[in-house]
Amino acid sequence: MMAKYNLVLRKKILAQIPEVQKCFQCGTCTSTCTASRYLGQFNPREIVYKCLQGDKKVFGDYLFRCITCNRCNQYCPQGVNPFDVIIKLKNIAYQEGLLTDEKKAELDAVYTSILESGSTFVVNDTVKRQREKFGLRKLGFDNKAIQALFEEKKPVVNLE
Repeated sequence: MMAKYNLVLRKKILAQIPEVQKCFQCGTCTSTCTASRYLGQFNPREIVYKCLQGDKKVFGDYLFRCITCNRCNQYCPQGVNPFDVIIKLKNIAYQEGLLTDEKKAELDAVYTSILESGSTFVVNDTVKRQREKFGLRKLGFDNKAIQALFEEKKPVVNLE
């Protein structure tokens, strides 16, 4: 069965992530991927292939299974940088509203936590009490620079 290409979406993805065109689908990225090995259902080679096809399914929640080990980049013979491709796809998926409500809520909680405490994990009241009990400083920082970065949300790809 021949693959169906969405040429409009493919063109838009390639405009933002041109490095995927260097991929010759050898699978080295997947064979060295820690997430693929231990979490299953995560395949960097397939993600790049879906970009090349213009497959809208490339914007799935499974992108967030990447554990950012960067092994795919270290071993890619073509210098595609699959890790960077995945980061860009995550940003596109979030900005274009292509994530499930559950994943979006999870990311929004991380976003709020970063703005409030500088931490990627949610700092709840229990954590605050424990930090106080052990004499640790309160979490927090001048978040104006981070806030400015988050407010610069520009659509990366218009999928319509």
